[in-house]
Amino acid sequence: MEKIKSRPARQLAGGEKTMEQLKEDLRKTKEEVAIQKWGLEKTMKGMKALVKEVIQKKKEIEEAKAKDEAMLAGIGDGVIGVDMDGKITLMNQVAQMMLGWHPEDMIGRVLFDTVPIEDEKGNLIPRGKRPMDMALAGTTTTGPTYNYVRRDKTKFPVAIKVTPIVVDNKIIGAIDVFRDITKEKEIDRAKSDFIS
Repeated sequence: MEKIKSRPARQLAGGEKTMEQLKEDLRKTKEEVAIQKWGLEKTMKGMKALVKEVIQKKKEIEEAKAKDEAMLAGIGDGVIGVDMDGKITLMNQVAQMMLGWHPEDMIGRVLFDTVPIEDEKGNLIPRGKRPMDMALAGTTTTGPTYNYVRRDKTKFPVAIKVTPIVVDNKIIGAIDVFRDITKEKEIDRAKSDFIS
């Protein structure tokens, strides 16, 4: 039988680590795990705070949207908003009643193709000369009297103001605010007839 060579109790075979080295490695690993755990806890706290902030911002946005919708509903004039492509993004109930279009039918459609605009003589206003085109080019337009053409092809005179929507010095759309002035036109006509 071969005699077993004695070695120190702390020495392991074949260049393996000593017990002290293993204990030191274990201690370092525990420190690393503790640091990672601390980092994860901080990350989780940050995530929870972020989620709470997002929920609060969402609530604020919903409240602002509700206020905006109430304001739009309360305006006595027609209001139509478009993006840079002229596609309708919003339409209030007054505009719906005046034009004969339901907002769901209008959202996403191009205003220029959906609501024809004529001058007082009945001539179609060409694209580029329409108030909305000028607003998208950067000019606030309070135009002469125009006639809007309803869905049923009847016409009515409007006083109109179109304003570009500017964010960070860049135009992102426009708002058309218009009022049916049929009664005012009738009164003016009656005055003219009376005077003549």
